Amino acid sequence: MKYRDERGNKRSIHPRVQQQEAKETGMTAGRLVFVGIASIVGAGFFLATSSIFSLAGPATLFGYGIAWLVVATVIAALGEMVADEPGYGGSFRLYAEEHLGRGVAFVIGWTYWLAGVLIMSSEVTALGLFVQRWFPHWPLWLLVAVFALLALGLNLLGTEKFGKVESLFAVIKIAALIGFVIAAIVIYGGEATLGRLLPHTVTTWFPNGLTGLWSAMILIFFTFGGIEVTGMAAGELRNPAPVPSAFRRLMILLLILYLLPLTLVVLTKPLHHLSPQESPFITVLSSVPFAGDLLNGVMIAAAFSTMVAAMFAVARVLLSLAEDGDAPSTLLTRNRRGVPMRALFASSGGLIIAVGLSFFLPKEVYELLSTSAGINLVLVWLVILWAHHNYKRQTRAKKGTHPMWGYPWRNTAAAVGIFLVLAGSLLERRHLISFLFSLGALLLITIGYRIKLAQGK
Repeated sequence: MKYRDERGNKRSIHPRVQQQEAKETGMTAGRLVFVGIASIVGAGFFLATSSIFSLAGPATLFGYGIAWLVVATVIAALGEMVADEPGYGGSFRLYAEEHLGRGVAFVIGWTYWLAGVLIMSSEVTALGLFVQRWFPHWPLWLLVAVFALLALGLNLLGTEKFGKVESLFAVIKIAALIGFVIAAIVIYGGEATLGRLLPHTVTTWFPNGLTGLWSAMILIFFTFGGIEVTGMAAGELRNPAPVPSAFRRLMILLLILYLLPLTLVVLTKPLHHLSPQESPFITVLSSVPFAGDLLNGVMIAAAFSTMVAAMFAVARVLLSLAEDGDAPSTLLTRNRRGVPMRALFASSGGLIIAVGLSFFLPKEVYELLSTSAGINLVLVWLVILWAHHNYKRQTRAKKGTHPMWGYPWRNTAAAVGIFLVLAGSLLERRHLISFLFSLGALLLITIGYRIKLAQGK
């Protein structure tokens, strides 16, 4: 089927998107920004930053600046494809299938599904740790089960309810980070001066050298995980034209929400006082009564909303795989709200990973899961950039309605940055374990595709 875009050009609608196009989803461009914040700002930012600071020191701020530039390029590339080719529903996997081939779509679909399961597992592990601050004797498996059921319930409500709930969580996160900034300035404003607390030398900026920052970059990138969810959510808009501008607003807001609080952490506390087992934001406000408990509540909301968003995304990726015959056809069932029921339940089964690892590696499980998820995510981002590059080449004769600024040099720089970050994950022992796990999974997925081809399925 064909449709005409706002310039009158004929474009195709993917058959599976055509089946859903008549449904009213309730997603708007404004809500899309909030869904993006809710999907991205999770336990990775509130908890993993302690590990990042221990590796990179104050240079963490440079690392976040670099990561932001890369992520802004990836989401701009995705936004252009969503706006110019809305017939693919915002699915990066369908863009990969169209512009890179079925093989890449198969591999990246399963790679992202694995990344999503790892994100859900890391977030639910963080949820258990946060709640155990208040109830230290409650078993982790019980907390995991409760939050898993709650997340399932929200996803079963459909896209409209999902967007509303995620928007609420986004408001909570934004308010909490703004509140942290104000509280830190009020508490430390009289004593914290740039001349005394800002690092003066290269050694103080990079306490573990450049390799410290380099090895921390994969965790920094992980804290931006969720941008691909916004693409899928953008595919639910009736009119995709505002998507690129919504993505730009999202990235500007994200830059402010990340860099301001992190800068205040650097300016208000000696970083060697931070503990990898505690959020640096709680440490900064430790002298304020009840501030730690209040922030702990916010972090629970942050981790839960990210978990809900990851569940939303992986269920739809698994459904997409099933629709292409790359996953069992029994996963195709939807309820009356359009929710892929069986794909949702199958993906949620991956949370058992978190329960098992939490018993055997309670102190390392979160960082192992986060790093593995981060590695798989950046592979997805590479494919988005690659698909966008091929899309631009294939449509060179036609001027897009929403061209991305800086193509092609931005794509090239972002891709080089991602490859360097992957190389940096080899420098830290725990990150090396995650890298080898992700590499092994990628090889198994690739072998699976070759077997599928050989069997003629």
